[in-house]
Amino acid sequence: MNAAAVAAKWKHDSPRIGALLLAAGDSSRMGGANKLLISHRGKPLICHAAQTLNNALQEKIVHCARIICGRDSQKIIHAIANANIPRELCILNAKYKDGIASSLQCGLRAMHSENADGALILLGDMPRVSLADIRAIANAFAKTNADIVAPVCEGRRGNPVLFSAKLFAKVMQLRGDIGARTLFARHAVVEAQASAGVLFDIDSPADLELNKTNELENAQ
Repeated sequence: MNAAAVAAKWKHDSPRIGALLLAAGDSSRMGGANKLLISHRGKPLICHAAQTLNNALQEKIVHCARIICGRDSQKIIHAIANANIPRELCILNAKYKDGIASSLQCGLRAMHSENADGALILLGDMPRVSLADIRAIANAFAKTNADIVAPVCEGRRGNPVLFSAKLFAKVMQLRGDIGARTLFARHAVVEAQASAGVLFDIDSPADLELNKTNELENAQ
């Protein structure tokens, strides 16, 4: 499909991309602590992804955004506001204990009026995803109108992943702790080259300690 044909498919002059930052989970592998509130490089972990999201919004790489909160929602919102990120981006998923699918659906419902062509799903525990990574994913979507755009580094797919609005109805059918990656098997995926940040997340105390060790080694 040539560029003109792709452009003709957008509802607007260029694709309108919404972004959802998932920050509602239970952090079950962190031994009771909410990992998104743990200090990482001088500020709560969630603030790194939230700042990148806000920068993408300011740069108009994405056109609308929501941060979906659940566990410790008021603490998460307070941390985000203290980092000079608009608290108005935050919404509450009262059913967050039902699993990640409920947060995806909460976010899509909140963005319904924005008439987005696609949704980029960011994860709150991935502090190294860069603005350049988000731009690469958005550019790949604009060029291809793909069902799914996934970032890739050294042959490995990572996050965040962008899903076309064509798949929103299927996302709304997901249940439990099942993410939208289950759609990969049934839909074409375009890959966008990205940094190693799309592969790095913090899921456990061991991840946090490994990250600290790596940073110390890199500083030497």
